[in-house]
Amino acid sequence: MKKTEIQTDVITEKIHKRLHLIYFTLKCLIAATIFLILYISLFTRIMGLPDKGTEESPFLFHQYCGTFFVEFDRDNSFASDADYSAYLERINAPVEETAAEKAMGYLGMIPGLVLIALMILALRSGDKKRIFSGRAWRYFLVGGALYCVGNLWGYFKTNFLSSISDFDGMTGVFTERRQYFQIYDILGIPFIMICGAFMLLMHEKQLENKDTVGVSRALKVLSAVIVAGSAGFIVWRLGVRTYELIRVMSGDEYSVWLPFTIMETPERYMCRLPFEDAVSAQAYKNVVLFRYLRDLPVFALTGGAVWAFVRVLLNNAKGELNTKRNRKLLRSSMLLLLAASLILNIAGWFETDLFDRIFTGIFGNTTYTIALRAMTEPLLYAVVIWFFGTYLQAVPEKEN
Repeated sequence: MKKTEIQTDVITEKIHKRLHLIYFTLKCLIAATIFLILYISLFTRIMGLPDKGTEESPFLFHQYCGTFFVEFDRDNSFASDADYSAYLERINAPVEETAAEKAMGYLGMIPGLVLIALMILALRSGDKKRIFSGRAWRYFLVGGALYCVGNLWGYFKTNFLSSISDFDGMTGVFTERRQYFQIYDILGIPFIMICGAFMLLMHEKQLENKDTVGVSRALKVLSAVIVAGSAGFIVWRLGVRTYELIRVMSGDEYSVWLPFTIMETPERYMCRLPFEDAVSAQAYKNVVLFRYLRDLPVFALTGGAVWAFVRVLLNNAKGELNTKRNRKLLRSSMLLLLAASLILNIAGWFETDLFDRIFTGIFGNTTYTIALRAMTEPLLYAVVIWFFGTYLQAVPEKEN
């Protein structure tokens, strides 16, 4: 019996090489992550180390704000050695889980494993030239929706439902925290995945000469949601920052609030930058003004990048996919994000120097880091948009 030949897409060799590179990179990242988890787990078990802190080692953990992090230890976070010992006893105490809790823990891993499987299938479709013939849009759509719901649930669970915090038992400004919803970190990549799914579906409908009204409407709705969410976040944060700047520059002894995030956990919060820890009122003004002037162009550039991306989606909604205009818009979006990344990261060097010279206490000992550690790196989204653009170019090229 003759074997049925598998149908493949017509994709140029240049684009197919990029798709292969994306798939290969994903496999390497998954392998590296698994190796790192196993290595850390085995090393910790063999050495008999507690999860966090010991009486001999005062270091506990880091918290990240943009391009710097602060270090928590016995000296800067506890009123006495007895408080530190009590804290260690609590966080290093063995937790006895019931059978139901263990089962729920394993069940909680399923969405993440499903998401990884969907991403492997989606990117494998590109590597095997079966993006459209294999209906890869389904993997991106379900994966993006799952990623979105998972991020929202993780944020809600960690920031609202959890009754235990790493800061319980400590002293200092980090015991005063406010909620912070970093919308681009939580929803940015999932929405790009969902948009990519509808872009692929649009071309599939065109190939089959089917009605594209529903897909077009979905792309327009996504565009409206992205514009509303991005504009709302920028206006909110810029408005708050402007209000804080006016208060500080007018001479009020007012403490601004800084957003803290970290890659490994969904915990997101804001912490007060204490006015009383500055060496002088003028020094505090200098820090607040520097951060405002640094972030103002970053807001503008990222806003322009979002608008360029949305224009691509609106063109997709009209049936325009792999056109010269869309490729130019995507390049513009990536370049704007690259410029924002350079400003943010380079200015971060000067920011840490300002903090170390101006503040006492925990903010007087900051360390520079790349913005990716706090999930505030614009370049991350430039890479994801490049990925989006690569799949867009798998569609046969057409004039505008």
